[in-house]
Formats: sequence, structure tokens, C-alpha cells
Amino acid sequence: MGREEVEEKQSFISKKIKINKMDAQQKDDLLWKLAKRRAGFKWSIAMYMTMNIFLTVLWFITTKGDAFFWPAWSICGWGMGMVYQYLNAYHLDGLPGATEEYKKLKKQNHQ
Repeated sequence: MGREEVEEKQSFISKKIKINKMDAQQKDDLLWKLAKRRAGFKWSIAMYMTMNIFLTVLWFITTKGDAFFWPAWSICGWGMGMVYQYLNAYHLDGLPGATEEYKKLKKQNHQ
């Protein structure tokens, strides 16, 4: 076995060790991103409720409830965004199929 072969094997082994260490860090990074998404959703739902209650009270004070319920535009429009944010934080792993691709790449990396 020549010197170059030994250096190549050592380089390969050191890369493998770095990859194994990165897996734990990557896992922590993914959990951190998920935690931020969930905390962000909780903050957003509080703002959604606060602002839409305020708009509904404002509508009622200014119209005595006799006019078109215009806060519905905010409730529905913003509500659609809230549904997406909820799904992204609690039920989806980012883009559809991202989990499968991640597992496939991770499996290829360990072979």
C-alpha cells in the first residue's frame, strides 16, 4: 500500500467522521427550525385573533351591526394563511416529498 493510498483512506475516514458528526447537528437544526415554525404559528394565531376581534368590534361600533360584515374579508383571507402556517408547523415536513428525499440521500451517504 503506497503513501497516496494511505492518505486517501485517511481522508475518506475523516470525511465519514465529519458526516456522522454533522448528522446530529443537522438533526438539531431541523428540530430548531420546527420549533421556530411552531412558536411562530402560536404568535401568529394570537395576532390573528386580536386583530380580527378588533376589526369586528370596530365594525359593530361604526355600523351598529346593520351593514355588510366587512371584517369577513380579513377573517377569511388571513385565515387561509393561518391554515397553511398550521399545516407547515404541525403536519407537513416542508415541501411534499422532502422527507423521502432526505431519507434517500441519507441512505446513499451511508453506503
